[in-house]
This record gives sequence, structure tokens and C-alpha cells, in this order.
Amino acid sequence: MNTSHSANHQFRGLRGRGDFDSSRCVPHGLALCGTTHAHTAAQLLAQAQKLYDQGNRYQASPLFAKAEQEFRKARDKRDELFAKFGRLHADADHGNYRSVKAELERDLAMPLVQRDPELKIEALSVLGTIDLNIDTNAAGAVWKEVLNTAIASHDLKWENRARGELGIFAGLSGNIGAAGAALFKAIATAERLGDIGGAVNFMVWLANGMALNGMADGALRELDNATELARANGYHQLPFELSIARLRAIAMLPEPLRLKRIREAKRLLRPRCGLPSWRKSSARELIS
Repeated sequence: MNTSHSANHQFRGLRGRGDFDSSRCVPHGLALCGTTHAHTAAQLLAQAQKLYDQGNRYQASPLFAKAEQEFRKARDKRDELFAKFGRLHADADHGNYRSVKAELERDLAMPLVQRDPELKIEALSVLGTIDLNIDTNAAGAVWKEVLNTAIASHDLKWENRARGELGIFAGLSGNIGAAGAALFKAIATAERLGDIGGAVNFMVWLANGMALNGMADGALRELDNATELARANGYHQLPFELSIARLRAIAMLPEPLRLKRIREAKRLLRPRCGLPSWRKSSARELIS
């Protein structure tokens, strides 16, 4: 959009992929590895970013790692760090929060990162996602720093993403009204800016909040909108967190509506290449 699981579930959605075709288990960008170092690294990074932005963390991760390695060989420290932050974001999605956070904090202290707004935002966005899972109070300060950095550098996409994340922070802090208003605005702005990944991510968070506050039918409509938006914009597969949100909403429907849609929910539990077993288990628990 994108995480774990034990924190306040009021607005918490899992981040991953959906409707999966096993023939796609080989990351698309790996076919690019035969060209020169700099060209290969740039292409790998672009492919990894596209996959990650569409919610495909598990296929993006090895591409980020390969790009990081290639940039290191080319002695391009700036883009090496950019690829590294992408890899760390994917690593954090596997639950490696504290080790990734410690590494990020070291990198954030580097003068190169501090004076480069794009690098700084990338690092802070990973840190903010981690803190939403392990230190909610700290997450608010991190996302405010992302917002301030984005405003100062005229980065409209990340300014809007930061405002949306601060809305999620408000929801986790108990201010459901502020969260809903922020997410509605962030979704509309993301669509206007062409930030489809941001829009889909925030639609999933909004749907989770609706389902957990007695509006499961509205949540399913929001997820239908997210599905339509993703498919209209070239997603090869739907984000796993979208499927999780749909499972959650179905599980919270009143009977007999819930019973009528259980078959649909079970279809969403088809095996998925590359997903950790705890993600598959957490999905099954929703309809058990």
C-alpha cells in the first residue's frame, strides 16, 4: 500500500499479495541480469519498486537485494542505499522489526541520507511502518518527519502518503473519526496524483477499519473498488493484504450473509508462492 498483527487491530491490515498464479513465482526482473552493472542495477531497482508498490513484497525483495549488490560493485553509494531501503522494507514485512530498525537508524544518521530528501523519505517510511507495529507512539513522530521532508522537497506523492499514514496512526490511537477522514482524503488525492499503490493501500486500511467498526458490508464495497482500481492499472495479482481484508470483512458479516460468502473466503486461501507460513495461518484463522 503494508505488516503485523498483534498491535491494535482497529486499523491494522496485513501487507502482501493476493490471487496468485504459481507460474509467476520467478521475479520478472531477474531476466535483466545479463547487461552492464549500472544498467542492470537501474532496471532491477525499477522492477523491484514496481512490484513492491503493487504490494508484491516477496518477489520484490530479491530484486532489491540484487540491485543493491550491483550498485555496490559500481560504487554508487546513493542508489545502493536506495535499493537497500527497499530490501529492508521487504525484510521488515517478514517480521524482522527490531533488527531492521536498528540498521535503519544507523543509516539515517549518515550525512548522505540526511541531505538527500528522497533517500531520507525512503528510510523514514520503512521506520514508520515498523513503528506502527512495535512502537505506535514513535510512529507518529516518524510520519510527521516524512511529511515535513516531503513538503520541503515538494514531493506531493509522499506528502499525501504521510498524511494518510498519520490518519492510520490516529486510528490506532483511538481517533476513528480523524482516521476515516484522513484516509478518504488520502485515497482521493492518491488517485488524482496517479499514485495507485498508495490509493489501494489506503483503501485496504479504510476497509479494515470499517469492518472492525460494524460496517463489514461497506468494507466489502471499498475492497471491490480497490480491486477494480488495481486491475485497471496493470496489477498482475492482487495484494495479499486486500485478500486478508476481504476475509476479515466476510468473517464480520451478520448471519446468514457470512455463511453465504464462506465459499468465496475459502477460495482466497489458495496456496501462495513465497508467503511465510504465519501469514497463511493468520488468514485461515479469520474464517476458522
